[in-house]
Amino acid sequence: LLHLGDGPAARWAPLPKRFEDPESYNLELGWVCGFTRDFSKFTIGLVDSTALGPIRYIKSIEPSIRGATVSQGDVIRLSFDIYGRQDILDNGLGEGHVFGWDDGGAGGSFRTTDRPNEVVYTAPSSPGTHAVTVTSPNGVCLRGEDADETVDRCTARFTITVRRPSAAPEERPVPENPIGEIPSVLVDAEGRQYEVFTPEEGGLFDSGDVTISAEPGVVPNLEIVGVRVDVAGAASNVGQSHHRYSLAGMWHEVRAVDADGAPLSSYLLQDPLEVCLPLPDVLRSNISDVALVSSNADGSLTILSSSVRIMASGTRVCGGLSELPASVAVGRLGSPADLPTPTPEAGETGLPDTGGYALEWFGLVLLMVLGGSLLLVFGTRLRRMG
Repeated sequence: LLHLGDGPAARWAPLPKRFEDPESYNLELGWVCGFTRDFSKFTIGLVDSTALGPIRYIKSIEPSIRGATVSQGDVIRLSFDIYGRQDILDNGLGEGHVFGWDDGGAGGSFRTTDRPNEVVYTAPSSPGTHAVTVTSPNGVCLRGEDADETVDRCTARFTITVRRPSAAPEERPVPENPIGEIPSVLVDAEGRQYEVFTPEEGGLFDSGDVTISAEPGVVPNLEIVGVRVDVAGAASNVGQSHHRYSLAGMWHEVRAVDADGAPLSSYLLQDPLEVCLPLPDVLRSNISDVALVSSNADGSLTILSSSVRIMASGTRVCGGLSELPASVAVGRLGSPADLPTPTPEAGETGLPDTGGYALEWFGLVLLMVLGGSLLLVFGTRLRRMG
């Protein structure tokens, strides 16, 4: 439609009156735009559409992906699919057309490719969520019932989330044991023995079925802690409908003492240590939904970051603990079963709806016998008095 010079300068020009009939020339606006170095060379002309063949209209465009999460300055490809009159996918309809891309001033940049329905987008440096849109050129998109409907069909939208830069990791001091000799075992007041965990060596408790391990740096510097595990009974949360996991197997108490063997009520570690419990047989049907859970003081459960491992001693469910002591068990995703309905014992009686008491058969017979005896005695006495 235009005869243009070559150059980066752009100029808007009003459409001559003889070209303003949108029905004849499929033009929706009275303005045209082009690039030229010399504005005197900027002219408008009408090309015979029969020489270019029939116009292949676009009915709608849809994003190939709805969005992406990237870091500052990341480069990604954004593309969209083109649909024709019968809602048939035909990306060839974009050949020969230039689509308009925009990121709402976020500060990213676009670079064209050899495909008209694709660009290379460089993410902006500003973190947050940005909207990127691409629109069909005027005169190519089929008109809808109104202008808004047409724009909506012929615009594809992408959501680009730019991450905030990560803070530099805090450098920890080199693990350092306390001064003096490290005991090989710690004992509490009840005579129970605890494995010693240190900052430099970490530690390991292994009872055969249950293991607890810590890497160097897990225990705070200049401290030692004693750790052991005891079985505390069957794990069940039947009837706790607010729980998201159903428990099975046994509860395990992870106990901790200080260097003097005194029990610790709350001890924070630098990093989680790993606890591994046996996988209960009833949970082997779907191990992808299995996790290690910790019981809180208020009766709620904390789901630990967990994994299932096949070891020489059997299948284990492992999870990370950041605080000692703790009560841990194995659970499977899904609400616990309801409490069972108690079955009444044979011969048990209860109050009817009226609030009266329903006597048993033997009681009724006894009452009838006593009533008859009283009537007999009363009648005999009346005869004597008469």
